[in-house]
Amino acid sequence: MRVVNLHHEMQLKERSEILEYRKRIVLAEVGSFEIYVESLGAFAYGIICVHEEVVKEWIHMDGISEERERLEEKGIFEHPIFEITCLTDILRDNKED
Repeated sequence: MRVVNLHHEMQLKERSEILEYRKRIVLAEVGSFEIYVESLGAFAYGIICVHEEVVKEWIHMDGISEERERLEEKGIFEHPIFEITCLTDILRDNKED
């Protein structure tokens, strides 16, 4: 989330409330918040986060996963993007059967 926050901070001219909230989550103690994720379609996820009785929602577009697929379709399998852990990886690796 720290990398995603940095990316969004560089893109935004003004600080947004959701960005400030997500920065607090990065610094929060593990177990002090809950995050719920729902797949909304290809590369899109709905995120709900509960921290200190505050609930925030946002949509996360997994651009890393999307770019990997684009490269794979071109037959490119050696690229640094394949070494980055993305939300799709985290969900796949922690999927409960």
